[in-house]
Amino acid sequence: MLKGEETKNRIREAGFELLRSRGYHNTSMNDVVDNTGVKKGNLYFHYGSKEELFIEVLRDAVDRYARYINSCITGTSTVQKLHDIIDAVFDFNTQTGKFYGCLFGNMALETGGSGTELESFVRSLFARWEYMLEKHIIKGIRSGDFIPREEPAVLAKMILASIEGGIMLSKISGSTEHFRQCRDFIKSAISERSAYRGDENDSKE
Repeated sequence: MLKGEETKNRIREAGFELLRSRGYHNTSMNDVVDNTGVKKGNLYFHYGSKEELFIEVLRDAVDRYARYINSCITGTSTVQKLHDIIDAVFDFNTQTGKFYGCLFGNMALETGGSGTELESFVRSLFARWEYMLEKHIIKGIRSGDFIPREEPAVLAKMILASIEGGIMLSKISGSTEHFRQCRDFIKSAISERSAYRGDENDSKE
């Protein structure tokens, strides 16, 4: 790897840790300099602004997140696949010692209504995840193994909102138990929409 790429990777990794632990508004480019040892001139050579840097940080984080979730989808029915996704989201967000909440949800709260490129990027992430859930639901309807009680887009939105709500409650309380309870509730609601009710017994605890 070229030296320039190594420097950029180091900057993005430091940016990720700062963004996760402090948030966007409480992190400055000087903080990135302090945490990497990279000179400020070199930092701005690679990233012309704080917003540009953290969009790249989020892109990296999204790629890791998506790869992890996709690797966890092993079920064959729609219910099993949705359960796999929800379990993967839970495991991904609770695998570290300290619970910081959802990086992307935190960014949505910080940038919402700002009209910035960063806000637009974060909004597109959530639209993408909502569409991914909706696609799984639609495939299940077409295959006959899933019978939702609402429009696919509405159910997808409710799943995503419940996940993010559970994460927010756990962040506020300092305990992942709220998130765990929301996870179990969502999985139960999904199982109730199975054409084969036995699928709910295949979910992970």
